[in-house]
Amino acid sequence: MPRTTLFRQLLQQRHLTTYEAFSAQFERSAAKLADLDGDQRLVSLQVSSRQFDRWLGGELRGLPRPDACRVLEYMLGRPVSELFSVPGGRDDARTTQTPPSSPPPRDPGDSPLEIVARAHHLTASNADDATLALLGSSLETVTARYELDGPHALRPETRNLRQLAHTLLDGRQPPRVRQELFRLAARASGLLGYMAVNTGDFELAEAYCTEALDLSRAIDDRDTELWASGTLSFGLYYAGRYGEADACAAAAVEQAPSSAQSIRLLVNGRARALAKTGDRRASEHAIGKALDLSDGHDVTVGLTSCISFEPYGRARTLANAVTAHLALHDTA
Repeated sequence: MPRTTLFRQLLQQRHLTTYEAFSAQFERSAAKLADLDGDQRLVSLQVSSRQFDRWLGGELRGLPRPDACRVLEYMLGRPVSELFSVPGGRDDARTTQTPPSSPPPRDPGDSPLEIVARAHHLTASNADDATLALLGSSLETVTARYELDGPHALRPETRNLRQLAHTLLDGRQPPRVRQELFRLAARASGLLGYMAVNTGDFELAEAYCTEALDLSRAIDDRDTELWASGTLSFGLYYAGRYGEADACAAAAVEQAPSSAQSIRLLVNGRARALAKTGDRRASEHAIGKALDLSDGHDVTVGLTSCISFEPYGRARTLANAVTAHLALHDTA
């Protein structure tokens, strides 16, 4: 007489007591578990009709093979040590229900293994904190070396950093890591846009700056967005498109008129472009607003790097003001 094991009860409840029905469900579960665990050996796992009869009849002297145990636990949601035991510890063929002290049979869609595996899959990352720190420090090194080494020497390295950030973004990361990768990718694109201006490739500069703007806006990184707008205006200025350079900078200032990043937008983007168009009053007004912002933010007195993501220092602001006054023929 067959032993009424928990395995037999669960199969009766799920109408899987024929070999054909059980075998089909077992093979589907094996294929799902193979994807979850990354163990493709499980895809080919099958149960013979003789094995099934022995399992259903409770005729095991030990447990099934390890791989079969894994699939059974995934499929039925219970440890195999429970599946092939008699509920309540009695060989009672008349037992048809799980004792009240046991939890009710679990729906196949509520597999603990699948829940844990899915959570791990969603929070897995191909970029750790050390990788983010390396990307960030490498970009800082580029800005620190720029005025000495120039765009031709540093552009290949910066392109590699941008490519690394993009490659990582093609993978999977939790939100915190992904946001930081977006920020670093945006800044790498912005640096390449600035370099393209310095080499006279204004079309390429506009493309890189647009990419930097899109990436920074996607994560609401206002500082990087304003910096990228300033670099876009910078490129338009050197392309001789003074009206567009002013409009670009003005639109960015409107978004964040009190931001320290607006110092650069006002004096480098607006004042110089307005001076080129001959609008003395507007140019001088932009210079005044930039100096007022500098005072309000207590920026550094020294000369910041031209390509730095930090707010303009006072000396850098004054140097740009001088350029605007020269365009207005205020040589004194």
